[in-house]
Amino acid sequence: MNQELVVSLLFFATCTLIYVSDFTPEVTLRNLQAFPTDSEASETVDRRLAQPAIATSQLNLLTLTRALPDPTRNVAAPPGTQSVSQSMLLQPLPPAVNARNSGVKVANKVAILTPDNGGQKRPSVLGAAPRLRGGNTNKGVNAVFGLNTNDDLLRRPEFDRVMEKCMVDFRAAVQEQLSPWPDRNITQRRLDRLFCVRKQVAKISYVAGQLRHASFQLNMDLNRLMGTMWLIHLAAVRAEASGRRLPDFEIVLNPTDKTSAFAKGRSKEWEDPLPLFCNAKCAGDTSISFPIMFNGQFGGAAGEMSVPLYESKYAELLAMGTPTPWADKKPFLFFSSTNVRGNRAAIFRSRSPAVTALPEVVPIAKYGEYKYLIYAYGHSGWSQRLRELAFMDAVMLLEESPCHEYYHHAFRPGQHYLSAREDLTDLEERLSQAMSDNKQAATMAGAWVATGRRVMALPCVLQYVEDVLREYSLRQDFAPQPRPGWPLHRLNVTQAHFLQQQPPSVQECRPYL
Repeated sequence: MNQELVVSLLFFATCTLIYVSDFTPEVTLRNLQAFPTDSEASETVDRRLAQPAIATSQLNLLTLTRALPDPTRNVAAPPGTQSVSQSMLLQPLPPAVNARNSGVKVANKVAILTPDNGGQKRPSVLGAAPRLRGGNTNKGVNAVFGLNTNDDLLRRPEFDRVMEKCMVDFRAAVQEQLSPWPDRNITQRRLDRLFCVRKQVAKISYVAGQLRHASFQLNMDLNRLMGTMWLIHLAAVRAEASGRRLPDFEIVLNPTDKTSAFAKGRSKEWEDPLPLFCNAKCAGDTSISFPIMFNGQFGGAAGEMSVPLYESKYAELLAMGTPTPWADKKPFLFFSSTNVRGNRAAIFRSRSPAVTALPEVVPIAKYGEYKYLIYAYGHSGWSQRLRELAFMDAVMLLEESPCHEYYHHAFRPGQHYLSAREDLTDLEERLSQAMSDNKQAATMAGAWVATGRRVMALPCVLQYVEDVLREYSLRQDFAPQPRPGWPLHRLNVTQAHFLQQQPPSVQECRPYL
């Protein structure tokens, strides 16, 4: 091994450790050693798929499924989802495959290794029994469940739960996200310009069943990109297994807190609408809201995601939101924050005896003890805390904002929550209104939490991903080209996969600079 190679490897290892330690103190060197490298994972996948009955040349990203022991699943499916029958997913076995011996069933080129469950009822979407390990309101639920979150393959029961049908209609939300492009006017030139000028973004390609990405100046937000790519990958698996493969697309994704209105170098605003996938969309901008930071609530701090991990975090939040019947909760409004960004100071200034505001980080379970809660977004126009509040069986006061994540469309003011002015000057008035009718308050709290559970269930998150990408692809005026030089995504990729920066060349960006 020559000296230059040794230096390069040491530099890469150092960057990896620095990158991880910056934003995930729970991850240690010992933990990192437990994760397979990309090369090790690829070798493992090759061994698993090297079966005579299935030609590896026929397999794409959708063939990454296998049989593993299934954990006990006792939690009922959330409202708004329903099962899809096995007959819709599986075709008869090829003659070369012995189902009794191999446990392999094939559907639409999806190799699904299935243990014999003896005809038992298929587990529901939620699965794991609630485990209250806590989490912090500002950091998301980052409990570690001891699950192998970097597995490349889906267990058969997991696949079944992913395929459950979402009953939420996202059409209005999708149309609003894509309203700046009513015709086929999303051009390759716009995407290339956005990738060159915006920076701190990733370009994601899905062509011929291969999911790839290139990123530019992403550091602390690589974990968010990692979680988002997992959701896109799983949505593509789900779409193809249902018989409606996602069309080819190429998008530019911004995993930071900002939306398209917050451009790098604000003196240079965009003279034409450039489609940028962001966490939230603000009124009048060209953002497309997308589930980018969901690893904060349903995955790991380093960006790792898996079906069991998502379900466990979901079940945990479900239990935290309803520890007792609503009538037995504390009859106060609760809020906590370590900062007074935006208009949060108004909550701490309140002299109402019905307001409890703590200037500290508390477990999310603390919120579940109160009848009344408030969402105050801070300084970015939106806050991921709303994903956790969606599980709270409480009357919700929402600070008005021009910026929202896509799922906000499922909630209606007056039916699911009470709206408060953006400066929160009517906080006490709105709280008094909520507390004046206990029966009506209980009804509103129930409507809020029922809708929240529904939109946060994994099948519904994947359904939105599919819906918005499918509609987006119809508005492209170009045929996305393969990107063989970009890293190929697998469900088991680790942080190292996303350290492979692929900035555009000077030649590509010269026309836009």
